[in-house]
Amino acid sequence: MSSLLNQELARQLLKEETEQRVKEEELRNKEKELKDFEAKRLLKVKADQEKERELILEKERLKKLEEEEERARKEKFEEEDRIKQEQLRIKEWERKFDEEQKIKEEALIENFYKKNDDDNKTVDHSKSDNELNNNEINYEGSEKDETPK
Repeated sequence: MSSLLNQELARQLLKEETEQRVKEEELRNKEKELKDFEAKRLLKVKADQEKERELILEKERLKKLEEEEERARKEKFEEEDRIKQEQLRIKEWERKFDEEQKIKEEALIENFYKKNDDDNKTVDHSKSDNELNNNEINYEGSEKDETPK
């Protein structure tokens, strides 16, 4: 009986060792699955972080682009405004110049007609046509003599 007991114990021990190896193998497999799962999770986290970083960089790039476009629009608007102001100054200058020229022309015309009126007032209507013609000839001759040489 002792040999039977020994055999039974040996079988029991062998069975327990086999069960132990199976459990150890299951634990190794479970551990490997956990490691694989954790590695995949870390890769996903890194990929998500990289996507987030790329999105932030893209946002910054778009923001810079919008700022540059806004600055360009502002510069264009300011340049157009400066040109309009310059054109207004030129038109105002031209208007004033034309106005001054008109005043000068009117003054010249007025002086011309005033001088003619003064000349007509000095004409003696009692003189004959011949006398008037002689006076005019003498007057024109005196102007020639008075001109500087």
